[in-house]
Amino acid sequence: MRKTLCALLVMGMIFAGFAGMASANSSETISVTINGKKQQYSVSPILRNGTVLVPLRAIFESLGAYPTYDPKTKEITASKGNTQIYLQVGNNIAKVNDQTVKLDQPAIVLSGSTYVPVRFVSEALGAKVEWDPKTRTVIIEYVDIYLIDAALREDNLDKFAALIKRNGDPSLGNDAIRLALNHQKGVPWISAALEAGAPVVGKDNMFAEAITQKRADVVKFLLDEGYVDPSIGTPEETSPSAFMRGFSYIGLAYRSSIQYLRDANGQLLATIQAEPSFEIAEMLYGKGFRATTLDAYYSLAQRQTDWFDWMLGHGADPDGEIPKLVYGDEKGIYFYTVSDLPEPEAREKLIQSAYTLADKLTTPETMQNLETLIVKYGASLDPLTQAQKDRLLQLARFMERPILADALIKAGAKE
Repeated sequence: MRKTLCALLVMGMIFAGFAGMASANSSETISVTINGKKQQYSVSPILRNGTVLVPLRAIFESLGAYPTYDPKTKEITASKGNTQIYLQVGNNIAKVNDQTVKLDQPAIVLSGSTYVPVRFVSEALGAKVEWDPKTRTVIIEYVDIYLIDAALREDNLDKFAALIKRNGDPSLGNDAIRLALNHQKGVPWISAALEAGAPVVGKDNMFAEAITQKRADVVKFLLDEGYVDPSIGTPEETSPSAFMRGFSYIGLAYRSSIQYLRDANGQLLATIQAEPSFEIAEMLYGKGFRATTLDAYYSLAQRQTDWFDWMLGHGADPDGEIPKLVYGDEKGIYFYTVSDLPEPEAREKLIQSAYTLADKLTTPETMQNLETLIVKYGASLDPLTQAQKDRLLQLARFMERPILADALIKAGAKE
């Protein structure tokens, strides 16, 4: 937006020569091209005070915006994405979102047609504008997410890359990667977007998104080509997506979710069930990413024995501390995520979470995870009370787990 406003401030200087030319050639036809296509308007563009004015509705709609005009107040409003534009016929003060802009030439009504300044409107909507004095042509080049989406639908990789490169907006490039993933395009599309200047972690974290969608091909490409490394931080630090809170990147490889893949208009393209991926987790570990104690907790809470063992063997601390996410009482057991904890200040050791689960949900899986934590990875039982140790020993005997029972006795549990 700052670039747009700066461009608008120098508009008068750019058109200074334009004004002198206008006095000598005011009767000559003015043309407008958008992305190389000559525009055909119901009424011809005109020059006023060195500013080219074009028909209101035609220019806005050509640039993908939706205008409204109130003939009583002579107010013009238009929107495109997050951009809101306000003008008024005869008023040289316009607005782009909350920023005011002074116009050299306001909108006018002439012979029943409403005209608006083409440069102001175009640049406010993110387009680039040039003037060709030889052909008296206003040249407008613009790229938006809808054009990129169209290239994806057409399966036109060259057009997709060219649009991203021509626009040069990192945020739009980041969105282009998201759309390529949603259209379930392969590595060549992601590579083309990156070569054209799109960032992996920009407005959104597309690395995290690729992991969440379980796109092993894209994750491998980004890792092998050095686009990401463990220094990029955690998913919640680089993405506004709430579901990533509390997960490491390896935790995202474990997380199962239903993914609703949408196009630029929000229309559903596909629904996929993204299942846990050991393949992606191993890729991440091989490049230096590590599991956290919180990742281990989530697999523990879901009674996933293989994943719990894997997390502990790939970075999670068996004696680590986590927020208190498991609550048990006489009515049952309750699971929370970091984002909806009722008591965010409460913390406990992983072994305490494992105890609560085994006590309230005594299943082969919860007992296996308890044995893995204590016997295989040597978690200390010191955080448990004597009564809790004794209770676990009782459960180990009941579930016929002699190895776990022996370990509990060595740690002080009593029959």
